[in-house]
Amino acid sequence: VLKSRNLANNTEGYEYFIEKYIQKSKCKFLSPEAEKKVLAELEVIRTLKLNDTCINILLPDSDGEIKNLHAISKVYDYTVIIFYDPQCDHCQVEVPKMDSVINLLAQQLNKRIGVYAICNTPEISNAEWKKFIDDHRLTNLYTHVKMSSNSSVRKTYDAYSNPIFFLIDRQAKMIAKKIS
Repeated sequence: VLKSRNLANNTEGYEYFIEKYIQKSKCKFLSPEAEKKVLAELEVIRTLKLNDTCINILLPDSDGEIKNLHAISKVYDYTVIIFYDPQCDHCQVEVPKMDSVINLLAQQLNKRIGVYAICNTPEISNAEWKKFIDDHRLTNLYTHVKMSSNSSVRKTYDAYSNPIFFLIDRQAKMIAKKIS
């Protein structure tokens, strides 16, 4: 269940489990190959810490132009990073709701909040991806990018379920992970 994380979105819980029951345990239950793989994954998920500069993301937008997350974060007071799948039922409900919340907070707090929206489904057609954006009017202060199938971004951000939201500040420091 922890490995899936599609159920709990709980990177910290998974990290704790690996540390306590695999890395520090005297009772070895995994094969050496499996243990090595899990410990390598632990090193990756440890890289994304609160109050540290987030890992930069460079992905192409709908016109194929590479968009740099760190450069975009400098334009706004805050930036929300969204991982979503246009075919996902949860995303079709939650992403527009989060968009409304972002717009409301920006207005109430008098802050510019940008969105770096990552299509987390490399195999989806551009037409379907753009239709999701248009249908849900996700255009206000948005940078839309699409993940390629060989991208390490999903692994780095532990974004194996959808939708997932992160919040960074103007200096690209991670303020919140996996918010809703």
